[in-house]
Amino acid sequence: MIELVEGRIDTAKVEAQWKNPGTGKIYKNAFALSNPCALPVSLNEGDEFFFKLDPAQLTAECITCKAYSPTPKKNLPISICP
Repeated sequence: MIELVEGRIDTAKVEAQWKNPGTGKIYKNAFALSNPCALPVSLNEGDEFFFKLDPAQLTAECITCKAYSPTPKKNLPISICP
């Protein structure tokens, strides 16, 4: 699950508010990754990072990654910016 904390995004592509059913925590401008296996393994839960929308990163869904935790219904492909 990614929460946009800064910047602009088409609000139709994100969940304005999403509640994690496992923790009860509420996130704003949240979305799932459509390409979770493309993220660096060095990222940890809670890390903040810059990203850009990147349709070239579209890949098949990874059932292993989707099993880790609940995610918003809306998802976007991203690339991490250096």
